[in-house]
Order: sequence, then structure tokens, then C-alpha cells
Amino acid sequence: IEDLIHDLKNQYTIIIVTPLMLCPLVLLSILLFLLVPPAADVSSDSIVISGACGGWSTFSVYSVVYIAIFVISVWTLRPVSVWPLRLDPVWSRRILSFGIWVWLSSQLQNFVWFYDKLIMPYFVTATDLSLYENTWWLMQIPTALITHIIMNYTVTVYAKVKDQRDQLSIVYTRALTLIFRISAPVALILILNAELIVSLMGPAWAGSIPIFFWLAPYAFLRPLIEDGFGLLWAIGETRSTARVLGIQVGVALVSVPLSCYLWGVQGVSYSLGLIALIGGAGVLTCLKRHIDVSLSRVFAAPVLALIVSAICALYLFPVLKSGATLPDLAIKTTLTTLTYLTILWIAEKRYLLQMWGEMRQIMSDSEKTSAST
Repeated sequence: IEDLIHDLKNQYTIIIVTPLMLCPLVLLSILLFLLVPPAADVSSDSIVISGACGGWSTFSVYSVVYIAIFVISVWTLRPVSVWPLRLDPVWSRRILSFGIWVWLSSQLQNFVWFYDKLIMPYFVTATDLSLYENTWWLMQIPTALITHIIMNYTVTVYAKVKDQRDQLSIVYTRALTLIFRISAPVALILILNAELIVSLMGPAWAGSIPIFFWLAPYAFLRPLIEDGFGLLWAIGETRSTARVLGIQVGVALVSVPLSCYLWGVQGVSYSLGLIALIGGAGVLTCLKRHIDVSLSRVFAAPVLALIVSAICALYLFPVLKSGATLPDLAIKTTLTTLTYLTILWIAEKRYLLQMWGEMRQIMSDSEKTSAST
């Protein structure tokens, strides 16, 4: 354990301290990177000659120069003995077998969520693409607000209790409960306030209002999928995540261009929701082999609260609105939030308190186990 802690400290030194030491050199290399293009205008022939043999673009040449400067700077400040190589074959195989699937999964995940932007320019106008992409980024807020923030923490907890099915089930259920109860109302607020949000952005973005509604399935589902992938990675099921993402990629390759050709932006939005639904079903199928989750416990109360809050916002807001965009946005958001929290508290006050107690107990047990080890 002491050796492990020592190794971890060394890793943290490399990861955290070294970049701080390299800041001046990094800034210098960035300045060089930015100053190369003007110089290239003067001696463009040299750039053409240097890249001609490989057919590289000018940007590729700049990138190689930048990377070379950075690598030399790192090697100068943190010299490493390259020879003789001292590799632990057992740990090397473990790291490679785990890491290659994580890397593949991350690449597939990037492809799944960004493939639509590659295809759409061939079927829709630049204006429609801008409206869609702008709305798509806004609909990332539910995921970014909670899932991406707590994932580093939840994955660590999952890894600690990965061999204890009961505790892993409790921890994941509680994390899923927290994520859905925060991300879902945020998604609902974005959808209900689409017209007001677009009004603040300006009349040029008026065409993006319906896209908020078309992307609703994606906004509700993606926060849940991300944490599911995190659990699978934490327990070592990296191949399972790659399989699920591979299925999503297969669906995307067919559905995105076809739906974009037939129905334009609306078709792509619905296709993205279908891809998210398939991903969620795939993650749930993989998770059922390792944990027990009561879906009714996780979703019933918040879905009820979402429905009631949406109805209240739609019928009460016209009575309360002031006519000014920003105050109306605040009024509608407050009305939706208060209604949602009230219904949720009435429906599951005892469960929320129990969930909080169980999470604290599990974290306390994990800390005691780590301390005794």
C-alpha cells in the first residue's frame, strides 16, 4: 500500500506539478505557434516545400512544430530514462486491455454525438445548421449541470464497491435518482422557455424554437446514459460500453443521413433521440447483469412532478406574465421549479431522506475500509 501511495504521489507530481512548471514554455510555444502564420506569408515557398513530400497542409506543419516544442520542453524539465526499458508485463497487459476499449469507446461516443454535424451540411442550409447546432449546445446543459460534474466522484465510488452487488446497486440507484431529479427539470425548463430564451438571443434565432421540442428526448436521456457508461467503466466492463456504442454508431450511420434527407433538421433531431434511446436500453441491459435497479422507484415520482409542473407552467404563466422577456423567463422558471419541488417533496419525502442516509452510510463505510487497508 505504501508503495502504491508513493507511486500515486509521483503520478500526481507529473500530472499536476509539471504543467505548472511548464507554463512559461507552453506560453512561449503558443506564441510561436500564433506567430508562424505571418512569417509563412513571407516565406510560403519554404512551407510548401517542407510539406510537399507528405502532402501536409500548412496547419499540419504548424501543429508538428508546436508539438515538438512542447515535447522537448517536457523532456528537458522532466528527463526520463528510456533505456533499459523496465515494464511490468502483467500490469502492461492489464492497462492495455482496459485502456484500448476505453479509448475506442470515447472515439465512438464522439462520433455518435457529432456525426450529425458532419452529415447535415450536405442536406440542409447553413442557416438551418446554425440554428440546430446552437440549440443542440443549449440542450447539453442538463448533462453538463449534474452528470459531468459528479461522474468523477461516482465512478470512484462505483469502483470501491464493484464486488458488492447490493452496495453497488444502492449507490448507482441513488446516483441515478439524483441525476434524473436535477437534469430532467432543467431539460423541461429549457423546453418550456424555448420562445423566451430565443427572444433574448435575438430575432435571427427564431427558427430554433421548434428544435428545442424536437431535441427533448435527447436532453432527457443523455444525462442518464453518461453515468451508466461510467459505472460500466468502473467495474471493468469496457467491452460492453464499446458494444453499445458500436450499435449506436450503426444506427446513426443509417438514420441520420436518411432522416436528414427526408425531414431535414426535424428528422435529425428525432434520429438523435432514437440513438439516445437505443443507448439507454443497451446500457440498462448491460447493467442488469451487475446491479438491481427499481425503475419505478427512480422515475415514477419525478415524472409525475414534471407533468404537473409543465401543466402549471402552461396554464398559470399566462396569468402571471409581465410582457417583458427577462422577467417572464424568471417567472416561468420559478413557477416550474417550485411546482416540481413541491410535488416531488410530497411524493417521496421519506425516500429522499432515506436515500441521503444510505449514501452517507456507504461513504462512511468506504472511508473506514480504505483507512483500515
